[in-house]
Amino acid sequence: MKIVQSFWSGGAKNFDPLLITGGWYSAEYHWMSTALSANLLRRYYDKIELVTDELGYQVLIEQLKLPYTSVRVELNKLDEQPPIFWGLAKIYAQSIQKEPFLHVDNDVFIFDSFAESLLNNQLIVQNLEYQFPMYKKSVQVVTSLKGHLPHYVPTDSIEYYAYNAGIIGGCQAHFFDTYYQEALTFVERNQNFIRQLHARDINMFMEQCLLYYLAQHEQISVGCQLGDQPITDVTYPGLSNFEDAPVKQTFLHAMGQYKRNTAITMNLGKRLRCDFPNTYYAVLKLCRTHNGPLANPTYEHPALSITAYDSCYFNSLKDAYNQGNLTRNDQADGWTYFYAKQMSLDEQVDFVFNLAEGELLQQLFCFDDDAFITEHYESVLCQTLHFINVHALNTVHMTLDSLNMVLLDAFHQKKTIQDVVQEIAGYYNSVEIQQQADTFQNLVIARIRELLSWGAIKWLSDSEKD
Repeated sequence: MKIVQSFWSGGAKNFDPLLITGGWYSAEYHWMSTALSANLLRRYYDKIELVTDELGYQVLIEQLKLPYTSVRVELNKLDEQPPIFWGLAKIYAQSIQKEPFLHVDNDVFIFDSFAESLLNNQLIVQNLEYQFPMYKKSVQVVTSLKGHLPHYVPTDSIEYYAYNAGIIGGCQAHFFDTYYQEALTFVERNQNFIRQLHARDINMFMEQCLLYYLAQHEQISVGCQLGDQPITDVTYPGLSNFEDAPVKQTFLHAMGQYKRNTAITMNLGKRLRCDFPNTYYAVLKLCRTHNGPLANPTYEHPALSITAYDSCYFNSLKDAYNQGNLTRNDQADGWTYFYAKQMSLDEQVDFVFNLAEGELLQQLFCFDDDAFITEHYESVLCQTLHFINVHALNTVHMTLDSLNMVLLDAFHQKKTIQDVVQEIAGYYNSVEIQQQADTFQNLVIARIRELLSWGAIKWLSDSEKD
């Protein structure tokens, strides 16, 4: 099946498209998201088409050289449409397809191919939604303004259904022609009310709620990536957890508030750097050149300047660290050492914590001397962990809770995860631990993962265990 992605600059005039954030914390993460999504799709599919406008072509193809196998510069046709209706361009990109296809948003990330049983449906979507408040609100606003709603959309429902269109496609091209015409009519007949409409809500209604009721009206069969049961939690917990990819979670969709979550954006960058380092540095260099200082201050340091160095330089730092040829004494302030170490740590975390449980529990760790602990008494023992945060170019001084205190104390000697779980269980109520053994073990593993990512403990590979 052909995979399709789209990008519309919104008919921008005299505006640098590299400033577009797409809802992300900053523009650099928007372009990282687009780059990671496209590269992961290309890993699993031979035909990936980009439907875009001239500005999108300049950025995605000419400058970032993303791996699309075909490009259609079609979306300038929509430049006269109000940019508030950004969802219309995506629906138009679907309507011009003449063969079975799947459109994938640029904030969707796959770590395996889609199931063939899913791809055989007349209509393919991410999932069914129910009771999301923005749909009822949109109907009420349009109705109160005496605006246009398609006749098949109920105006008096207590709650509304919708299809999440993070992925959308299928085998019936004529349906998407109808879908676009219905969306275009909705836009054109409601243009007088633009200022009274909430941009995000009205696009979600047009793209997803209208889609559901049109599919019901056309009696078209639907397949859902996330299963047949409707999702009622608008926050979609877990669907943006990069920590669970690529093994525990093979489908991610970073929606809404997650795009402004610091942990999510950092993990997005780590994943792109680990899997596609050349693209990662190309995005940063392009954004820094056009937009000024990045949200990530790391690359403002002279020794790590993204404008002065290319991906070969940064990759060579990691290689030098892994080979033991780079130490913190090699530079006046040690930042290249800690940067290279962080790259290595990110890859270690990704490898170790995606191992099968039995193998994971046998992994060996010890305290990392690049970090240190200070302590004092305030009626009880208080400890502070000090470690380097390369992302912010500073030292973190973190007050330890009881679990991290006993964990770090245990790792002053080489120990496996299994040994540590058994050892520190003795510090807690034995009955509760026995009743919730799996929960306790998972909590300990999550903390060990965090400590490794901070550089507070070291993972000992097979060659380092003796």
